[in-house]
Amino acid sequence: MRIVTHIDADSSVLLKNILDQTGLKIESFIVGKTGNEFVYQLKFDDSGAIKPEEIINALKSDPSIKEISWNQ
Repeated sequence: MRIVTHIDADSSVLLKNILDQTGLKIESFIVGKTGNEFVYQLKFDDSGAIKPEEIINALKSDPSIKEISWNQ
């Protein structure tokens, strides 16, 4: 999963929301800063059981998120 947020986004809140909404464990987590954005890349354990559209729809309500995409 790739998430782009505003620079002032609270990464701990973002991660907590993802974990609470998915119930999944994170296998890897990478964060980078580009200009005035943070780019998060997450890989989940057992990603075959994930329904990406449900997670993306749940996260769209977060105003700090600018873009969400799912890479298999």
